[in-house]
Amino acid sequence: MILIYSPHITPRLNYTADVVFRRVLKIKSSVSITEDKDTFMQYDGPKINYSPQSMPNAVHIPSSGFLFQTGVKQLFPGICHGASGKALFPTDGSDDFSYDVFAAVFYMVTRYEEYLPFEADTHGRFQPEHSIAYKHGFLDKPIVHYWVEEIKDKLQKHKPDMVFPRKRFRYVSTIDVDNGYAYKGKNKVKMMAAGVRDIFKGEWRKAFQRIQVTIGIENDPFDYYAFQKKLKRKYHFPMCYFVLSGQPSDKDHNLPPHSKGFQSLVRKIGRFSKIGIHPSYFSNESVAIIKKEIGNIETCYENKIKASRQHFIRLRFPHTYRQLIEAGVETDYSMGYPSLSGFRAGIAEPYLFYDLEQETITNLKIKPFQIIDTGLKDYQKLDSENALSEMIRIAEDVKIVNGLLISIFHDRTFAPSDEKPSWKNVYQSFIKSLY
Repeated sequence: MILIYSPHITPRLNYTADVVFRRVLKIKSSVSITEDKDTFMQYDGPKINYSPQSMPNAVHIPSSGFLFQTGVKQLFPGICHGASGKALFPTDGSDDFSYDVFAAVFYMVTRYEEYLPFEADTHGRFQPEHSIAYKHGFLDKPIVHYWVEEIKDKLQKHKPDMVFPRKRFRYVSTIDVDNGYAYKGKNKVKMMAAGVRDIFKGEWRKAFQRIQVTIGIENDPFDYYAFQKKLKRKYHFPMCYFVLSGQPSDKDHNLPPHSKGFQSLVRKIGRFSKIGIHPSYFSNESVAIIKKEIGNIETCYENKIKASRQHFIRLRFPHTYRQLIEAGVETDYSMGYPSLSGFRAGIAEPYLFYDLEQETITNLKIKPFQIIDTGLKDYQKLDSENALSEMIRIAEDVKIVNGLLISIFHDRTFAPSDEKPSWKNVYQSFIKSLY
């Protein structure tokens, strides 16, 4: 057992201990927190003193007081240097830590700064350039793992015989089904009319392809599901498709959820992969909308939908997660930025959502993603070759900490293009590099 002494036991401290020891370090033995100094002093096992004053035979993490607060306050945590680079909440009075590592972990994984007022982009999203990680140069690193590794090293220094579980690198490929198909399965009259409009615009190649797909003599340019299935079976990695299933709109270009094309596609990918909901652009307005869209998938999918990722990554704290919880979602994959690959919460492991406004630990599991195709090619404007190099670099950072790597590709990304290598081949080469 690891024993932690703190003058105050709060939900924030309990939550942080869970993230550090259970989620990151994978410790299966118990971690206990006590306010009793005598009990702490008498304990002979591994222990951490989380208070301003040092105590003998214990790792000392000087508390900043942040985990003893409630509510969200306008604050800057401060920047300093830990043993592995940048750190938050600098403190004094300890030979073990120059910062409050527990507070730093809590600040990052709860996304504390995103509860504060900020200048949103056109989709109402928090922008990575406003984050403390971006401003201080550690957005591209799994910084929480570095901090937690310092705790592990200090514990082993105090108790050299202490053994930690062996961790392993894992990977999950996720694909956002924003369209399903470019032309296939959509209203043939509308597709033919659109083909005529393409001709009048001089887009002959597009018009020819649209008409050929519509009449069934050419494959749809987004239809690479068989290719994805083949790769999955070759390398044995888990997958999850997030399917847009609301009523089509100017922001949602999916197949109509009650169409034969939509239902056939869901059944096809559901035979070899898990499926989650991709809540439509305006779904944040109502839990009823999310539930209806979940039902649209479940009518043609043999399992219950329990996973989600926000369309456009429209993630707002705490509103989005409260809506998903009420809709029955158990796991969310939206923790990441749509414009930049990296580590939005500084972590490459699943963990539970903490509602800062209610100061409660919820049962909603968050699975952060680190790589997104649209960020690389549409926002960062990387060509496919340089994008592949960046993807491999990020994967190596996750491998070093034996974390969970999650990538996002979109259905349209697999479409043929003049770029060399094609993004289809980028995906294939990236998968191969992991195994």
